[in-house]
Amino acid sequence: MANGFTKAREQYSQLLAELTSERDRIKSFSDTLFNDSDEIQSTQTQINQLIVNLEKLTTEATSKVSKINEKYNELLIDGEDGTLATATEIHNAKHDILAIKT
Repeated sequence: MANGFTKAREQYSQLLAELTSERDRIKSFSDTLFNDSDEIQSTQTQINQLIVNLEKLTTEATSKVSKINEKYNELLIDGEDGTLATATEIHNAKHDILAIKT
């Protein structure tokens, strides 16, 4: 019986050591994900910073696309209110110059 008790105690000690090791691994992983330190930012903080940077870049890109669309319309698209696009004005001026030339 003492031999069975010793064997059970060894198995219990081994299991306890494995559980302690796993607990430490999980804590380390959790710290890496969620806790900032003086030397290292957590994964969560890094992800949050990436999101902020992405939102900033998206806003800048949207603004630039809007400006590009404005210039495109100004240069190439005649307005519904009768305003002429720069390309149309140039085309008309060219036509007028050629007419005067002949």
